[in-house]
Amino acid sequence: MSNVRWPAIFARFHRILALVIGVQLLAWTASGLFFTIWPIEVVRGEHLLKPEGEATVAPSSIRALDHVIDEPIRSAHVVRLANQWVWRVGTQTGTELFAADTGDKLSPLSETKVREIIAARWANAQQPISVQLVTDPAREWGRPGPVWQARFGGPDKARLYIDPKTGDSRVVRTDLWRAFDVMWRFHIMDLTGEDRFDTWWLKLAAFLGLATALAGMLLLLSRISRGMLFR
Repeated sequence: MSNVRWPAIFARFHRILALVIGVQLLAWTASGLFFTIWPIEVVRGEHLLKPEGEATVAPSSIRALDHVIDEPIRSAHVVRLANQWVWRVGTQTGTELFAADTGDKLSPLSETKVREIIAARWANAQQPISVQLVTDPAREWGRPGPVWQARFGGPDKARLYIDPKTGDSRVVRTDLWRAFDVMWRFHIMDLTGEDRFDTWWLKLAAFLGLATALAGMLLLLSRISRGMLFR
């Protein structure tokens, strides 16, 4: 086979690959552009939460853990939960909350306590449309239920998730996050909902995309060498 036919072979190979992988290349480009438009902090809704300021609690106001729990402790931290200091205790059976001054068990959190957390954490005066304990939460929570869900109106259509066992109130989901999640699924070719980016079909698509780009580069170099770049 003479060298004269190589440009035609590159061109045909490039066109075939583009037909096979072109839609996914478009999805990668479009989703990648989408990811660069908004800061990830905005996507996560961090601007809707007040920062958790650090403070010091007087040791005299903390009750010893050995008086409130009788199983092996893996971790223990005194944290501010709304207007109250609490022990966040991790054991073999999970994480529980206890009042730091009285030792009273607080978890699972009541709706009253959850509303106090919302008032302390939400960055504006907007009141939640609803606050409910969800046993089968949407995928956006990212963990099994149950979980407290506070729904807000406004342009963000935000949902604040609060763990009833730990009091964690960092998970905010907005319409922007949901659009980001859809784009992410396209980007990693998520067919299972498991957020895996090591699947064989993603590797195959990446290989075909690379082959398409290399074929295009070889075709470009061939045209340059023959003085046909602008023909």
